[in-house]
Amino acid sequence: MRVFKAQLKGDLADGLGSLKNFSICKVNDFGNTAILVGKVVFDIEMNGKYMSYQMAFMEEYLKRNNSQKLISRQLKTC
Repeated sequence: MRVFKAQLKGDLADGLGSLKNFSICKVNDFGNTAILVGKVVFDIEMNGKYMSYQMAFMEEYLKRNNSQKLISRQLKTC
């Protein structure tokens, strides 16, 4: 779970502004597949204006050879 959380946190914050809050609500482990569901809050500055977005996310990872590969990601504003 730590590996998934660290990768997700880096991926979500990359190029989108600062990450204010981050939580994984649920991890479903299906052997070679893991599904993460959670919430994230981004603080973003765009054109000199500060905005805060609350989003829910769902990600699916394929686990293979002691690593994971992101298969799909869905984000939705709350």
